[in-house]
Amino acid sequence: MEFDIFKLVDAGAVIFLAVIVVGWKRADDQRYQRNLEAMFARMDELVCQFAEAIRANTAAFQIVADALKLEQQLEKLRDEIGKRDTGKREGPKPSSE
Repeated sequence: MEFDIFKLVDAGAVIFLAVIVVGWKRADDQRYQRNLEAMFARMDELVCQFAEAIRANTAAFQIVADALKLEQQLEKLRDEIGKRDTGKREGPKPSSE
């Protein structure tokens, strides 16, 4: 049985490089996982902020809609009062008989 030291060294170098590559890949995967988790956490924060902004805007729009309804009601009341006042100022119309 022949024993070749160069084959053993060559196999050892390949195994050593494979261990280094696997270790580097594992560290890279862990870094990627941490970054991904941080991005998801930030995305959750942004979604919550966005939902809060939508709720606030919805409430503000409701206030504006209520104000517009009140403005329309006031305009109708002004028109009615104006019509009544105009009728009083003109007085009764004389009959032509």
